[in-house]
Amino acid sequence: MKYEIKNYHTGEVLFSLELNVRENSTGLFSCVEAAVRAGVNLAGADLMHVNLNGANLEGAHLAGAYLTGANLVGANLMDADLEGAYLSGAYLMDANLAGANLMHVNLAGAYLMDANLYGAYLMDANFTGANLEGANLVGTELE
Repeated sequence: MKYEIKNYHTGEVLFSLELNVRENSTGLFSCVEAAVRAGVNLAGADLMHVNLNGANLEGAHLAGAYLTGANLVGANLMDADLEGAYLSGAYLMDANLAGANLMHVNLAGAYLMDANLYGAYLMDANFTGANLEGANLVGTELE
């Protein structure tokens, strides 16, 4: 089965992968991880409500990506570029966002309990209604 990651605005295919899996969530998970490993720029990607629980997205290029309602529990987003991404209502419990670029990110209503934001760049990030209970905010850059 062929899995594709498309641009939210244009529908352009940013990355595709042929896999022999039956579940769409498993295939899309593998497709996203493969794109990140290959260094593909996923700026503007439509990943709304995708299940990326525990995914390794270290160093991912996700600027302006649509991750609204996505399950990123325990995901590794260390040093990821999420500038301008839409993560409202996303589940980021126990996620590693150390050193990530979260400038202008919409995290309204996101669940960031026990997330590691050590050294993350948070200038103009929207945390309205976000749950940051137990999150590590040491060394975060706000300016």
